[in-house]
Amino acid sequence: MFKDKIGTELKYKHIYICYAGKYIGAYNPYTREVVGYEISDKFVPFVQKIIKDFPEYTPHNVINEGISELIRRKVLMDIAKKELEKTRD
Repeated sequence: MFKDKIGTELKYKHIYICYAGKYIGAYNPYTREVVGYEISDKFVPFVQKIIKDFPEYTPHNVINEGISELIRRKVLMDIAKKELEKTRD
């Protein structure tokens, strides 16, 4: 009934979009992992990519220090991995 009035399917799953310094990241609370991040200047393309990659989820912009910290850790781990690969080559 309500679905007919808004014209789209209701989505109950959420992905949280959160700023972490100069980055913006997406956190899936169901899997408890960061599913992506990008430099915050690219907010709109990043959210469009999240919507495309996770069509069954609805993105929600949140302010949450715990999620921000998880995004920071993910960014730092990826940077450290890239640096480690450079030294191996």
